[in-house]
Amino acid sequence: MGALLGIDCADVQEKVIDLFSYLARLDDAGELDLPFKKDAPALDAAYHEACHLTALGRGANATRVLAKIPGVRVRALDAGCCGLAGTFGMKRKNASLARAMGAPLARRIAAWRPAVVLSECEGCRMQIAQLAGVPVAHPATILADALV
Repeated sequence: MGALLGIDCADVQEKVIDLFSYLARLDDAGELDLPFKKDAPALDAAYHEACHLTALGRGANATRVLAKIPGVRVRALDAGCCGLAGTFGMKRKNASLARAMGAPLARRIAAWRPAVVLSECEGCRMQIAQLAGVPVAHPATILADALV
């Protein structure tokens, strides 16, 4: 990002981290102690890794942390890009291509029939809701609902 703006932001860049990478880091250090509800309902969720997290090598952290919640099953969809690609898929001229790109993901969701599809990316959640017609949520909402 700094190269695009012509500024050196390395000192800030090294200190910024997404929520689930931070929680995974705490877990690795043995410092993640989350107080989960004992009577939380079971949940079958699917997880879509956003392309930007894939590029950063951070996508698997959400599934890893959410797997600690009793009664919650989260499976990674591993079906590629949703097709939206930022504002690309929102443009009329690209809409059909964006839907075609997201079709494998929509087929995987239809085959699995999860209660909810999780993704950290708002754009992906919008596209998934459009393509698959299923409930979508940020993984942090599942974590927050499971805590005492």
